[in-house]
Amino acid sequence: MKEKERIFQTLKQVADAIGKIFGRHCEVVIHDLTHLTDLSHSLIHVAGDVTHRKPGAPITNVVVKALHEEGNEVKDQYNYKTT
Repeated sequence: MKEKERIFQTLKQVADAIGKIFGRHCEVVIHDLTHLTDLSHSLIHVAGDVTHRKPGAPITNVVVKALHEEGNEVKDQYNYKTT
């Protein structure tokens, strides 16, 4: 298994654990941002079902905006609301 795959496997396990701890009102998603030129299918894992997104979905406009404004210095965002 490649290093990238191991990292994503670990992140998926962490996402699943967080989702189980916080219950049905929690959704944890993992995006693969290694191909910043095409983020239309960046969602690779979803733990929980708040937004009904599935793997293969695009990244949200909240993240795109943050990436454009902050580049590689983008900060994590927690508990934000989106529609």
